[in-house]
Amino acid sequence: MNLSVKRAGIPITAFLLICTMFVLNQRYGVDLIRLSYDACHFLYGMAFPLLFGYLYIQIPTKIERVPLRVFIAQVRSVAVRDWLQGIVRGIRRDLQRGTPWSPWTGACWVAIFSIANEVVIDPIANGFPFTSAYSNLMADLLGIGTFLVIVHLTTRGHPTVGATTPAM
Repeated sequence: MNLSVKRAGIPITAFLLICTMFVLNQRYGVDLIRLSYDACHFLYGMAFPLLFGYLYIQIPTKIERVPLRVFIAQVRSVAVRDWLQGIVRGIRRDLQRGTPWSPWTGACWVAIFSIANEVVIDPIANGFPFTSAYSNLMADLLGIGTFLVIVHLTTRGHPTVGATTPAM
C-alpha cells in the first residue's frame, strides 16, 4: 500500500508510541522484562512490523531493470557532496507519489529475524537448546499475528460499521 503524505508517518509514529509506552512502563511501572519475557517478545512481534513495513522490496520487471554498468555510471555521475540533495529529492518524490509500506512485508521481516534469532543465534550465543526458547518464538509469532489482525481490522473496516438497523 502506498501511504500519502498525511499518512506516511502513521506506522512509525505508532511504533515510537508503543516503544515509549514500553520504556515508561518499564521505568516507572511494572518490570515487564523480569515479570514475563514472553510478553516482551509478544510486544516485539506486534510493534516492529510497523517499522519494518517500510523495508518494502519490489523486484522490478525486466523492462525496468537497469544494467549494472549503467547504474554504476549513474552513481559516478553524481558528486558525493550532492548525494544528500538527491536523497532528499527522492524522499520528497516518494512522499508525493505515496510511500510504500506493507504490513505483510513488515511481518515477514520480523518473522525471519525472530526465527533466525531463536533457532540459530540464541542457541549458539547462550548455549541453551531451541526447546528452551520455543516460547519466545511463539510469542513473537503471536505478536505478528495480532499485528496483522489489527491492521486488517483497521484498513478493511468491520462489516457492521456503518450498518443501519431497520426501524421498528
